Amino acid sequence: MQRGTRARIVGVAIAIAASAAVALRAERVPFLVYNVSQGLAHDRIRCVLADSVGFLWLCTADGLSRFDGRRFINYGSAHGLPHPEVSAIVEAGAGVYWVGTVGGLARLGPDSSGSSAVAPGGRHMGTAGGHAPRAVPFTAVSLGSATDNHVSALQVDRGGRMWVGTAGGLFVLERPLADPRVRRVEPDGPTVSFGQVRALAEGPDGTLWIGTLAGLFRRLPDGRIVRDPIVAPTDEVRRLLIDRSGRMWASSLHGLILAVPAPLGASSSPLPPMSLLPRCRAASSASSLPSLPGEACQFDALVRSPATVRSLWEGYDGHVWIGTTRGLIEFDGDIRTYSTRHGLSDDTVTAVAEDRAGQLWVGTDAGGVARLMRNGFVSFSEADGLRHGYVTSISQSRTGRLRASGGWPVLNEFDGKRFWSGEFSIPGQVNAGGLYDVFEDHTGDVWVGTPNGLLRFPARASVAQFASAKPTGRYSAANGLPAARVAPVFEDSRGDLWMTAHLGADGRAVRWERSTGHFYQYPETHARLGAVRDQVFAEDGARTVWLGSSRGLARFHNGRFNDVALGVVNSTIAVTALHRDQRGRLWVATRGHGLYRSDDPAAGRPSFTAYTVADGLSSGTIWCLTDDRAGDLYAGTARGVDRLHTESGHITRYSVADGLAGSEVITAFRASDGTLWFGTFEGISRLTVRPPVAREPPTAWIGDLRIRGVAQPLGLLGQSQVVMRTFAPEQNHVQIDYFGLSSAPGAQLTYQYRLEGRGTGWTAPSPERSVTFAELAPGSYRFLVRAIGEAGDASTRPASVTFTILAPIWQRGWFLATLALIAMASAYAIHRSRITRLLEMERLRTRIASDLHDDVGSSLTQISILSEIVRTRLIHPGDLIADALLRIGTLSRESVDSMSDIVWAIDPARDTPAHLLQRMRRVAYELLGSAGIQLEFTSFGDASPRLAADVRRHVFLMFKEILNNTVRHGGATVVHVEVTVAVRQVRVVVTDDGRGFNAAAAAEGQGLRSLERRATSLGGLLQVTSSPGRGTRVIFTVPVVH
Repeated sequence: MQRGTRARIVGVAIAIAASAAVALRAERVPFLVYNVSQGLAHDRIRCVLADSVGFLWLCTADGLSRFDGRRFINYGSAHGLPHPEVSAIVEAGAGVYWVGTVGGLARLGPDSSGSSAVAPGGRHMGTAGGHAPRAVPFTAVSLGSATDNHVSALQVDRGGRMWVGTAGGLFVLERPLADPRVRRVEPDGPTVSFGQVRALAEGPDGTLWIGTLAGLFRRLPDGRIVRDPIVAPTDEVRRLLIDRSGRMWASSLHGLILAVPAPLGASSSPLPPMSLLPRCRAASSASSLPSLPGEACQFDALVRSPATVRSLWEGYDGHVWIGTTRGLIEFDGDIRTYSTRHGLSDDTVTAVAEDRAGQLWVGTDAGGVARLMRNGFVSFSEADGLRHGYVTSISQSRTGRLRASGGWPVLNEFDGKRFWSGEFSIPGQVNAGGLYDVFEDHTGDVWVGTPNGLLRFPARASVAQFASAKPTGRYSAANGLPAARVAPVFEDSRGDLWMTAHLGADGRAVRWERSTGHFYQYPETHARLGAVRDQVFAEDGARTVWLGSSRGLARFHNGRFNDVALGVVNSTIAVTALHRDQRGRLWVATRGHGLYRSDDPAAGRPSFTAYTVADGLSSGTIWCLTDDRAGDLYAGTARGVDRLHTESGHITRYSVADGLAGSEVITAFRASDGTLWFGTFEGISRLTVRPPVAREPPTAWIGDLRIRGVAQPLGLLGQSQVVMRTFAPEQNHVQIDYFGLSSAPGAQLTYQYRLEGRGTGWTAPSPERSVTFAELAPGSYRFLVRAIGEAGDASTRPASVTFTILAPIWQRGWFLATLALIAMASAYAIHRSRITRLLEMERLRTRIASDLHDDVGSSLTQISILSEIVRTRLIHPGDLIADALLRIGTLSRESVDSMSDIVWAIDPARDTPAHLLQRMRRVAYELLGSAGIQLEFTSFGDASPRLAADVRRHVFLMFKEILNNTVRHGGATVVHVEVTVAVRQVRVVVTDDGRGFNAAAAAEGQGLRSLERRATSLGGLLQVTSSPGRGTRVIFTVPVVH
């Protein structure tokens, strides 16, 4: 749009808006109000700032409020503000904010807390485990006197300087990020001082504009400060706006001025006072709005009205928002005025700001702050001209006027501002208890279904003319209708009308053929229809008509409707709405089963993709469908409108909080201008789908951290990354509060978190903003949380908390290592003691064996020899003496043999398998050889195992006992002996070919019991196999270590 043209429209728009003749509409606008009941510090708002991080800051008459989209955090004098009444706030840089109050300046920066990690804006905040947060986060800066400290405006220029306008003049901070020192600034030359500075604004060329109670000044890029003649010195400038085209908007108590600033020196004389400036005229008048540098005009409508401009703002789309004492004005080439009649909480608008998502935040003088959804709904009710709030059908006339009806013989028409209604001239008396269905076809003719038949009215330019129009057609059962009550709902591409005939509780499809004027009914659809709305029928790209009913889905082919399966149990799925989108896809709405989509409805057996509550739908029951120009689908439900982003599959929900007239949406329509209309039981709503504002994904922040109930030091504005120190074992109860920041404060965010170190994945999205981990096991942990926006976009970088919980002393590595060393030392000591004892035992055994052999053995041998000598020297000894001497010799020799066995058993030098085998072989040859029995002796195995003394002794004695029994009782001629020595056991097998015996009968014998006792005492096993005449086989196995 050309500058001059736009300026003319501005003049006309504001004149209309401010004029008392402006018709105030009462359509409901999607304002969402926040006040003290939601936690706001005060309902009197002085300024609004949407910062670069996502916080919304609100200056109030009793403190500063920070809004994170869900809760307010309030700051006052106790937090370091020099005065509770806050008048201005600016973001000077990364994490640095300056706050202006009526009692001085205050600075809030990254150093406002002693915690670690990253503050909003990304600046590092210190080392981990720092000191506790400061009790006073704001640092007050005095400008001088009480007048100097009364701050009215703050402005950070492109050079990074911060300008401060106060009741005492103008001040500047050259380095607001690091140096709080300020200096006073005065105009150059003979110009009088500024006096009270009320407004500051920076132009595209770097010029700083200064609005004062003594006129307008400008600070040039070269540093000179001069008075600007575009405003007389006697005029007060209270608000300033430099729009993107470089025009200046300035307000005072006298009204609003629009000017094109001139280069310095271009104007030779000052302009007259603002009250005497030429009036801004419409483009068609003789004079025009200013278009050349130095020209200015005043909007006289604002002068005549008592409205005072309190704020100025230009939106991202170029719309100019003007806050006045009589409401909010929006200009975008047209004019819209919002007041308490439209949902605004207070008519006096004191501040306007726009967040990164394009949502407008409107501060008021006594009603808190209101959020205006730019993509929200505007609703109309009976107060806006609707005859009735119940809207079941929406259409558009041939002239482009939107029309709506709902159950009565009335048609409502929208003229762009409000609705007007017209009632049809129904023959006879109107049945107040009956239903009337109104449908407009492509020719403009209007069809009205009545309780007594179908009427056709000719096209009319306005709905008011229908009151005098006579029906051109009357249709009843005589014309082929199956019932008197018929509801026309759909027109196909041939111009044929499809209707629903009501036969008691049932419904039947009826088609009026335009070419012949005949009615056709289809008995295949006797089941009661699930809905009586214009989306019950639809037509696909092949010109096939589809029908949705309570019994399912059907399509028209060869003169009848044929069922089409949606799912396995098609008969139970009631279809409530049908819609063909711009890509030719067929969408099917159902009752209780969600939404279905067929990408090729013309196929012989079309397939369907289902969307359910699990995919994000607010309800499984959908009443109506439409789509926007971008191809997104809108589904009306009992809980509002669900918008399905067809590319991503994400679903956005709209409710009465977004401006819908009612919760249950029963019809939907897209007008030729792209606006979407939704009918409810409580009125009709319009949605203007604006181009989406580029949004960054939401960010996640850690707001509070408590260990065993003790708060940990964090940044005042939250932190994205927190690295904590290690905690004692008993400090294993961790509570973490987190929050998300969206480019649209107030957007509904959900959160997912995970705790690394526990082996768990991301949790399901939830709106909860706090989690508690109780009795955490010792270990290192990393808590991660991410925010998810309404469009399904998650934080690119999750917020995190890293911490370690120490194990108890008895579970720590150094303690376990010490225990291991102690255990090893103890084991070594025990082992060394055991080895020492074993060595002592071996020495003792050697000494005993030596003593027995050398002393006792020698003595017994001498006794045996002496007894033999005495016996041989007696020439004629008596029988008794001879027998005694013989017995002495025999016992001595037997004692020597037994002692020899004992010495062999206890001698440590004999603890090897070789000595055992040698001893066994020798005794076997001695016993068997003396009895004339042949011996076959074989041995196998390992010669390395060391055999304990008791093992050698018992093995040898058992072997010797077996051989003795064989010699005495076996009657054998051959004995086979097989000895196997393994690492863990000794196995002995003795087999003879003697007479054998009954092993079961001999089990009670003393000899076998003795053998079993020895084997059991060693932990071994004895097995005897024998039978009469078949010899005997004895096997015993004993472990090497007993």
